[in-house]
Amino acid sequence: SSGINAEYGGAGIGRITKGLLLNCFERVEMLDTCQEHLDSAEKFIGEELFKRVTAQHCVGLQDFKPEPNKYDMFWLQWVIIYLSDTDFITMLQRFKAGLREGG
Repeated sequence: SSGINAEYGGAGIGRITKGLLLNCFERVEMLDTCQEHLDSAEKFIGEELFKRVTAQHCVGLQDFKPEPNKYDMFWLQWVIIYLSDTDFITMLQRFKAGLREGG
């Protein structure tokens, strides 16, 4: 695999988690503002693959505080359009601190 830990912001029910991230990373954490989507993820992803989803965070990107030096990658897509410029910049600064060396 190309890395160990990935965090996916705007994960929803896990389409990208299942179709891409779990093929590239040993462990994935999912972040979404909708608990109902996160609760549906195990059924969508499948029980065996879902064992590698190590955490689910029901919080907005603007409020998520990643653990320092933990992640190899943060995956963000269209969801960033909902952030203000200020929230986006501060989120990037926090996420940078969450990346491991080489991440």
